[in-house]
Amino acid sequence: MAESLSPQEQKQKRRGVITSMFVHSIAVILLLLPFLKIPIPPPGQEGILVNLGLPDVGQGEENAGPSAPAEEVAPPPQPEPEPEPEPEVRPSKKPEPAKEKPVVKTEDPEAVALRKQQEKERQERDEKARQEEARRQAEADAKRKQAEEEAQKSGSR
Repeated sequence: MAESLSPQEQKQKRRGVITSMFVHSIAVILLLLPFLKIPIPPPGQEGILVNLGLPDVGQGEENAGPSAPAEEVAPPPQPEPEPEPEPEVRPSKKPEPAKEKPVVKTEDPEAVALRKQQEKERQERDEKARQEEARRQAEADAKRKQAEEEAQKSGSR
């Protein structure tokens, strides 16, 4: 029962097989894709860099080196100690006091301008308060003088 296929049917069958193989290979690649990703974080990147300086001032010249391996190394054998030569006698000098590094402060120009403006406003308020106090004092003096004059006029009658 061998059926003979026409040339057009053979062409369509070949096209179907090629299309089926292409679709199935794409499906297999898509199914394997999640297994091809790199693990995060990559191995071998352990530890962090630590600055041993002063964190408040942001300065320091001592930085941590690369991390040491975790395995312990036996210390080398120590040679026998040799007698130490006598130290030379030198005149003693006063120890110099430790010099502190100057702290550099930077200020925001807007903050400086705002501070100047507030200072100016405060001075203006103080000046107005002084003028008001002087005016009140002058009014009080004028009233006192007027009261004294009236008392003298009424007392002299």
